[in-house]
Amino acid sequence: MELMRVRPELYMITLDFGTAYLWRDEEGDGGGEALTLVDTGIAWSADDVEAGDAVANVGGRTMLGVFNTDPARAADALRRLAALPVETAVFGHGDPVATGASAALRSAVEQLPQG
Repeated sequence: MELMRVRPELYMITLDFGTAYLWRDEEGDGGGEALTLVDTGIAWSADDVEAGDAVANVGGRTMLGVFNTDPARAADALRRLAALPVETAVFGHGDPVATGASAALRSAVEQLPQG
């Protein structure tokens, strides 16, 4: 992982699976600093995740989002999100999962087609 400061409040992070841009907020939840992924639709702190369009939660069922142009890549993103230890998840479509988000995301992975 490589982190490079682009501007005082903007960082570029290079990970094994891609590049993202992080926006530094002076006061995050609890009064500390927070970093938000701004170009991928995904943002997280130690115990929260915003899944953007990668994942949806409709009728209490967490699932792979339908607004993806590359299903294999979207499924991989879902698997990576499911590996995060998160309590809360917010989606681009559907209701948030306020507690037990890791379990909901893992359940969505179990519903993915095999192959």
